[in-house]
Amino acid sequence: MVLQLSNFRVPRWYTEAFSTYLEDDSRIQSDHMMVDAIARNEIRDIDKMNGYFRGNMLMAYVHGRYVIEYIDKTFGFDAHIKAIKLFAEGKSLEEALKEATGKSIEELNKGQLEFVKQAFKDVRLRPTPNKGDVAKLELATADPAKAEPQDLASLAVAYIQMRRFAAAKTLAQKALDKDAKCVDALNVLGALAYEAKEYEEAKQLWLKSTGIDPARSFNAWHKLGVLYKKEGKTTKAIEAFENARKTFPRYVGENSPYHELPELYADLEPPQLDKALQVWRDAVKINTEDKEAALEGLKLAVKLKDPKSAVAFAEAHIAIDPYVLEVHTMASKAYEEIGDMAHAAREMGVAAVIEPTSVDAWVGLARLDLAAGKKEEARKAIAKAADIDNTRQDVKDILKQLDGK
Repeated sequence: MVLQLSNFRVPRWYTEAFSTYLEDDSRIQSDHMMVDAIARNEIRDIDKMNGYFRGNMLMAYVHGRYVIEYIDKTFGFDAHIKAIKLFAEGKSLEEALKEATGKSIEELNKGQLEFVKQAFKDVRLRPTPNKGDVAKLELATADPAKAEPQDLASLAVAYIQMRRFAAAKTLAQKALDKDAKCVDALNVLGALAYEAKEYEEAKQLWLKSTGIDPARSFNAWHKLGVLYKKEGKTTKAIEAFENARKTFPRYVGENSPYHELPELYADLEPPQLDKALQVWRDAVKINTEDKEAALEGLKLAVKLKDPKSAVAFAEAHIAIDPYVLEVHTMASKAYEEIGDMAHAAREMGVAAVIEPTSVDAWVGLARLDLAAGKKEEARKAIAKAADIDNTRQDVKDILKQLDGK
């Protein structure tokens, strides 16, 4: 669309970023790359973004997607349409964006940078330590007696990421000796205790860190949730995992709170399945590629007799994997329950194509076609079912209806 509207005169980064934006990719896997780029002032200006193709090509897609979103959210989607048509007239990027938004390229560069930084404010990932970062911290802590506690703790964090555990432990302890409330030092020592399977010690260190600064201690909350779950302390596990996802909403790695919490809510007496369902909704929203969350959310919505939610989960799953029979049959039933018979028949038809030997799918399709007055379509569907198993009562019943008996 962008290429055609612009008469193929659009900047390369713009069209690639535009397609990424329209796909509504949640971009979870690229978070660390963006965090590193922000920390090292490597976010390019809008008029220099084609330069990404000579270095880190992925940044053209990832950062570019945020630039497209910034313009859309700030000036409206029509600004993009105007810009694309101006590209077709031969206008430069700077000219087209200025006319489309009313802002100079300098103002747009400043705005998009602020937008990107705001977007990553709650992404609790630390930049990957490079040699320069580590060298600066090592220089600042060369004399531990004079070093600031936070510098010692920051170097300990870097050493943890570099798997220099013994050195990290020494630095963290020195930081605590100077400041008993140094959160990063407490969290480093907690992480090391956890790795050593000294779980009670880890727990006590993390309870201190979360008490001092709850928003700075994602890993502490996360691992506390894991430990409390193992101990069967469901309420405490829920509290810890909820704090973990509040602190770092986009974490989707091992023991993801989004996957742990629904089971924990279901284990309460009485079960809080409405909260479990909401967590699955959040999971699908946060990570549009989370097939497991979409399927489990769908199953729970069906159990709770919530067809609207079931439809939403089914659509999310189908967007990731359109070849699961169970999803299409559940989607068909949910559409039927909300009165959308056309989509109900479509989903059952897809189910029959995915698994041509499924009598249930063919019977379901025949029943829906018959209800819609499509007797010929119903006859074809029930014939398929009868070819597989003509002894089933539901098959016989539909055949009798069609024959007027």
